[in-house]
Amino acid sequence: MQHFFQQIEERLAKGEPVGLAIIVHQKGSTPRDAGTMMAVFADGAIAGTIGGGFAEAEVMEAARELMKQGTLRRVSRHFAMTDPRSASSMGMVCGGQVEILVNLLKPGDRALFSRVVEHIDHEKSCFLAFPLGEEEYHQDQVVLVDAEHGLVDMDRTMLQSRAGTFPRPMTFSEHGRTWFVCPVMGPPKVYFFGAGHVSRATVEIAALAGFAPIVVDDRTSLATAEFFPRATSIHCPSSFYDCVSSFSLTRRDLVVIASRVPQLDKVLLEQVLATSAGFVGMLGSVRKREAIFADLLDKGLTQKDLDRVHCPLGVSIGARTPQEIGVSIVAQLIQARRAGL
Repeated sequence: MQHFFQQIEERLAKGEPVGLAIIVHQKGSTPRDAGTMMAVFADGAIAGTIGGGFAEAEVMEAARELMKQGTLRRVSRHFAMTDPRSASSMGMVCGGQVEILVNLLKPGDRALFSRVVEHIDHEKSCFLAFPLGEEEYHQDQVVLVDAEHGLVDMDRTMLQSRAGTFPRPMTFSEHGRTWFVCPVMGPPKVYFFGAGHVSRATVEIAALAGFAPIVVDDRTSLATAEFFPRATSIHCPSSFYDCVSSFSLTRRDLVVIASRVPQLDKVLLEQVLATSAGFVGMLGSVRKREAIFADLLDKGLTQKDLDRVHCPLGVSIGARTPQEIGVSIVAQLIQARRAGL
């Protein structure tokens, strides 16, 4: 998401207008969910996608028209994807409906998007609020809500409490005004404790799926950018013993434990369960899990602690190779993300 907003900010810095499309309502089966954004640039290039097909093409045309005429700041488009014979369906038969708001951004909006990029870079949450309703069309088309900016009836603390651990878009109404509020933050972090073959494959897939992989291993020969070119960061502590506390894991963080031996997995798992990590996964068999769990129960951990652990890790697809196992693990990470952990 950071790169997406960087592209918008760079175009605005050059004095170019930008068309920003966002799905503000979605019902039934559709290619993308509410909150999905796409930027349309003056040269015809785009960033992101709202689902492709004829619906996206029509939205791109609407964005180009806004940039061409330069006065109206936004329009909305509604698509019913139910009947291939219907003009409103644009030949898409997913079965759902979407409403897409298309906003005209001008160079004067650059400061707002510069702040958005800065927030993501510093891992600070913020929200973009889009006013809905015809009566709002001549006001600011997008408002930033962060620690310093907001509206009388809408501040960041209130929005965070409503949005959940993995904040989701929402429609917010108060004092006769309705807003579509979209959370903006960096990708969720996945901590990989262990830099073996499975982690190497899984990190690649996790990055492609929109996670920020962080690799941790005490072996300098493996914890390298050469082996993990898609990792957000790589850490090489002197030992796996007492290394987890340095990362300050939060409810939004996911953990994959895949070290080289069961003893180290047990050491790592005990440390991770002392944190508030939202997802805790450990690679291994049922037999390995039961042996490690028994030892940790003897050390004073509770069954409630152990119930947090996903082991064997990954969706059951009959995976055998590191790459197949990586697919199964990332599938489970996606399930956790979509379910809000």
